[in-house]
Amino acid sequence: MPTIFEFTSYKVALNDLHLEKKVSFSKQYNFQNMAKFCGIQKTYLSKVLAHDGHLTSDQLFSACEFLGLNQKERDYIFCLYECERSQNAKRREELNQKLQLLRAEIKKTEKNIPVKSLNSASPDLVEYYINPDFQLVHMFLTIPKYASNIRLIQLRLGLADDVFSNILRKLQNNNIITVKNGKFQSIVDNIHLPSDSYLFPAYKKLIRLKSMSKFDNGLNKNNFNFSVSFSCSVQTKESIHQEILKTIQRIQNKVTASPQEEVYQLNLDLFSWSEE
Repeated sequence: MPTIFEFTSYKVALNDLHLEKKVSFSKQYNFQNMAKFCGIQKTYLSKVLAHDGHLTSDQLFSACEFLGLNQKERDYIFCLYECERSQNAKRREELNQKLQLLRAEIKKTEKNIPVKSLNSASPDLVEYYINPDFQLVHMFLTIPKYASNIRLIQLRLGLADDVFSNILRKLQNNNIITVKNGKFQSIVDNIHLPSDSYLFPAYKKLIRLKSMSKFDNGLNKNNFNFSVSFSCSVQTKESIHQEILKTIQRIQNKVTASPQEEVYQLNLDLFSWSEE
C-alpha cells in the first residue's frame, strides 16, 4: 500500500486507509462506524468514496480523526480535497504545487529518522560537517575498544599527531565527546545535517570523495557495492523513494539496538538523468 503522501485522491486515500486499519487492527474500523463517526449514513459514505459527490470539510475532518491521522497527514488530505473540489484552474495549479511541497518535505531523511541537528553556524562545527575525519573519529569513539585505545583510531585513519589532536580538541569544545575516567566517549548520537543547510552540497561531495578514496586503496571482500541505471514511471520512482525511507528507518532501529563494534559507511542515491 502506498504511504498517505503518495495518494492523489482524498477519496482513494480514505478508502484504502480504512481498509488497512480494518485488516491490521480491528473490525471496529468498518464503514458503518466510520459513517457514524462522521455523522452521515453508511450508504452516503460509500457513494462518496465511490467517486460520486464529496464530503463536507467537517465530515472529512471527522473521517481523518476516525482514522487517527496526525496534523501533517490531515493537512495533506485536506489539500487533496481542495484540489479535487476546485473549479478554478489557477487555484488547482497552486494546490498541486502545495502538494508537491508537502511530498518533498516528508521525503527528507531527517523527517523519517530520529536525529539531532547541531548548530552548523559554529566555526568548529563547519569543520565537523565538511571534514569527514571529524565524523569518523566521532564514530570510532562510540566503540569501547577504540575509545580505550585512541591510537588505534589514528592508525585506522592514517592521521598525523597534530591533526588527530586537533580533531579531538574541537570535538570536545563542541560537546560532542568528553573524557570520563581517562577515556574519551561520545555524548551526542544521531547527528544529521539537514539537506537544506548551506553546508550540505560540500558535505555530500566530501564524504563521497572520502568513501571513494577508501575503495581505491584496496577492495575489501566484505564490501558491498551496487549501482544500476533504470527507466520507470514517475509514480514508481516515488514508490521506490518511499521504500528507501522505510529501509533507512529499519536500519536506524537495527543500528540503535546493536552493540558498537566497528565503523561502517553507507551511501545511497536516487536521482533522475532525464528530468530537468
